[in-house]
Amino acid sequence: MLRSSFPSLRLPKCLHPNVISHHVRPIFTAADTFSPEALEAASKDPNFPIIVSEDGTHALRKRRHSNRPLPLPPHMDPVRRAQRNQFKDRKKQPDEVVEFTDFQKRMQDNVYAQALATPVRQCRLTHARLPSFFLLPLAIAPVPQSEEPKMRTTQQALLPIDLFAQANAGNEELRTMLPRVKRRAYATLHKTKLDYVTEKKKWGTLTDPAMHAYLQKFGGREQLEWRKDMSDFVRDMLRRIVTRDLRSLIERPLDAGSAADNSLEANSEPKTLNGADEPLVACPSGATGLHRVSNAACILYFVPLLSSERATIEKQVERAAEKADAEVNKLGALLRKYDKSESLPHMRLSVMLPQLNTAIKRPPLDFPSAEYQDGKVPVYGLAGLLGEEEMRKVIEGTKFEGERCLVLKQGAESLRLQKSLLKLQIYLAEA
Repeated sequence: MLRSSFPSLRLPKCLHPNVISHHVRPIFTAADTFSPEALEAASKDPNFPIIVSEDGTHALRKRRHSNRPLPLPPHMDPVRRAQRNQFKDRKKQPDEVVEFTDFQKRMQDNVYAQALATPVRQCRLTHARLPSFFLLPLAIAPVPQSEEPKMRTTQQALLPIDLFAQANAGNEELRTMLPRVKRRAYATLHKTKLDYVTEKKKWGTLTDPAMHAYLQKFGGREQLEWRKDMSDFVRDMLRRIVTRDLRSLIERPLDAGSAADNSLEANSEPKTLNGADEPLVACPSGATGLHRVSNAACILYFVPLLSSERATIEKQVERAAEKADAEVNKLGALLRKYDKSESLPHMRLSVMLPQLNTAIKRPPLDFPSAEYQDGKVPVYGLAGLLGEEEMRKVIEGTKFEGERCLVLKQGAESLRLQKSLLKLQIYLAEA
């Protein structure tokens, strides 16, 4: 009723947003700052389309054919913007820290402190809020062109573009071809989670509401593409990052005596090496001789951490647990079939079925570690993280070739490698 009683309001052509933006946008932007004095001096130029009012409180836009000037909107008026900005307190730049305290230095070189300091994000699959260090960022990107007729450019895929760009940091040509990431969704950085998403075809649940609205233009989340080998693809990218960071520290020309200078004999007192001078040092005695190394961050083993006998036993136990689960599922299927013909007692089916002890079947993640001074340092088996072949390529032709154990020291040089090793270990951990 109210709408019918008022005539429709229309802007004059001279005040239409397109016309205003056509005249004003090339002259100044929101980032420009003008003072009334500067505008008054510039308004003397006949080609300058803005003049200052007589009282100096606002700006006016010139018009053709000697028509009277019109005022500009407040958000486009440079005079009013300048008046508002003079009452706004700008945030001061933080003072440069000349010297850090001992605690700040330890936190700066601590990989766990750096990981926990990353922004908190939510996993779209488990809804857990974790630091983004422990999450995998995913973004929507168009599917690359292919010879197959099914793969069209209008199809969208959910891809780890940030991780791919990090793994190919040295290839500038490839990085420039990557699409721009406007919005990211996060999933837990764990191989079993990605295997579950791929097996159950639940990758559509990894998108947030904004992504879901964007995908409506392409047929919804049902049309979203997903790599069938996504878990292996992410694993290969993480391995590539670890290999690159490790090579940057140990890949040096092999010269005479270099291996002896940087190794610790098992039965001799070693020289003290600072992490700033040498971030890696060989330690043939392994974790037992770690107390003789100063400022150790982690241990890198180039031999399998588990013996072949223990690995065989663990595989047999795992197969036995899987077989027991299969028998329980078979019994559950029979009970459900029986339930269709006759009514069972009013109790949950899961209570009737035998269950393995969850604490034993799925124990908490246990990362190998070694005692060092007043705490512990992580132990990484590169044979299991990188694979036997890739591990041999890393140290082949370097001064550490033939070594079975290396010690990585604390410091800014080794922090990037510590982060990449921790990420890869978390991703491959068996829950």
